[in-house]
Amino acid sequence: AWDADQRRGVVVRDPFGVRPLYVAQVAGAVLFASELKSILASGLVAVDLDYAAIEIFLDLGYVPAPFTPLLGVRKIRAGHLALVDRARLGPQSPVWEFPVPAARRESAARVEDRVFDALDDAVARYAAVTERPGVMLSAGLDSALLLALLRRHTRAPVTGLTVGFADTPTANELSGSARVATALGARHRTVTLSLERDAISVSDLVWLVDEPSADLSALGYGVLARAAAGEVDVAFSGLMADSVFAADTA
Repeated sequence: AWDADQRRGVVVRDPFGVRPLYVAQVAGAVLFASELKSILASGLVAVDLDYAAIEIFLDLGYVPAPFTPLLGVRKIRAGHLALVDRARLGPQSPVWEFPVPAARRESAARVEDRVFDALDDAVARYAAVTERPGVMLSAGLDSALLLALLRRHTRAPVTGLTVGFADTPTANELSGSARVATALGARHRTVTLSLERDAISVSDLVWLVDEPSADLSALGYGVLARAAAGEVDVAFSGLMADSVFAADTA
């Protein structure tokens, strides 16, 4: 939000940190974007490494907010905001917190009902705007629940999309996701990736994810996203579900 008359504004990241929000203070301006490459495209930020952030990455396997690999760029924390006053970026402050005290006063069953109702409503709203729905399907609870709710709210054929790794057959979820798809009456589209035989473009991956990550699941997810583009027009994913239940995000 920006007030042109007062030259004041605010940048806010969503409560769960679903998308990054990068900010940079430069001479006479504040830059912000959801991708680090967009900040760099301005040509106004020096490409100086933040060695403290890199040390954190080597310890955790990712770069947590507010750090980035670059010294001149920060990330807004999930559920935080920063004020911009006449091209000056203020400190980050929390704008949203989980209502833990209120939740503690409620029974566990009531909390579960509220969570389920909110999820059910979200799926119903998105199901209403797609004729080719799909779910990024694993053998886990999150995506199985999304698929079950989607089948409830649409008459259109639903596609479950799963990626597996040929080099680690015991670790992938192809067979489990196939059982879920069959049980819920969905079509099942699978993509099998071999890290040994398939050509993996590291440069493409770096371009997409912006920051270093020790989690190679991004390789499979990128391949699956490309497959989904030809199969469905809306793809549901439970990828951030852990964050809803108070796990930290980058």
